[in-house]
Amino acid sequence: MSPDPTLLLLSIVASAVAIGLSPYAALAAVGLAGHLGLLEVPDALVGLSSSAVWGALLVMTVLDGVFSNHRLTDLGWNALHIIARPLAAVLYASAATVLVTDAGQWIAALFALLSAFFIAIWVLAVRTAARTAGPISWMSGFTPLRLAAAAAIGVTAISAPVFAFAIAAVLLVAPIPHAPSLWGAGLLNLSSVLAVLARPDRFPTWDTGAESLPRSLRMAVETEIGAALGPSRSTRVTLARFGPRWPYFRGRLVVAHEKPAVFVYRRGFRVRAVRLGLGMGHPDHAPLVETVEIEAAAPYALCLGPRAPRGPAILAEMERTARSW
Repeated sequence: MSPDPTLLLLSIVASAVAIGLSPYAALAAVGLAGHLGLLEVPDALVGLSSSAVWGALLVMTVLDGVFSNHRLTDLGWNALHIIARPLAAVLYASAATVLVTDAGQWIAALFALLSAFFIAIWVLAVRTAARTAGPISWMSGFTPLRLAAAAAIGVTAISAPVFAFAIAAVLLVAPIPHAPSLWGAGLLNLSSVLAVLARPDRFPTWDTGAESLPRSLRMAVETEIGAALGPSRSTRVTLARFGPRWPYFRGRLVVAHEKPAVFVYRRGFRVRAVRLGLGMGHPDHAPLVETVEIEAAAPYALCLGPRAPRGPAILAEMERTARSW
């Protein structure tokens, strides 16, 4: 008897969300529940009930939790899994829809890919924010909650697909109001990891001269400071916090002789420039992504990838231009 297409799709989307949280916890829970006779696993997925399979997945679940307890492995693990989680969801969808039409398989795979990718970006952004300047660094219980939720949704997606889909829909929709900030935090981590993997021997450096800036960015900076930019330095940074907000805007820090420091970035089709105040700076000297908190009239925090100068060099350059300004 072929499965109901609607229920099957709801089950796959819920499973993809669970896999986006943790593929290991989600699939290990399904396999273990099937092995113990607590869950009737579909024939196409019965291989998960093998002791060797769910046992290996349990080991990987433990590793997932251990790696998330340490800053560098937490950032690197979640960045690398931005690809692994959606691919695991697609493979799961392909196995679960083996008895449906080709069109149904493609639709299920697409829904699984998008659902898992969205959740994976959300998880990556939350971990990045927690490890840098975000407002959620106090969430020490996030990882156990994530693994438990992945396991619960993974099992429920098979036993009660409508209920599981409702929970999955909440997880998919709830972050939408914060999507720009989450996307910025996720890209900060991804770009840092990719930069290290692509060119591990490249040293941090400034881009020198006004001509190193794209014309639209340079014009926005000159409009903000009310003068020609002249001799200057710039580098790619992320404005993680500005006043009471955590925008995680990716852009460039521009410093020039006798002029205020300016952060310039693109927002949609517009280019915007923000004048940065002066104050005591506190770099955390962390690897991969360094955070510099600055106590200005409107406090802000800059996150620096591996290609940007280190925090003390940023602060020294801003202080030098401040003395001449």
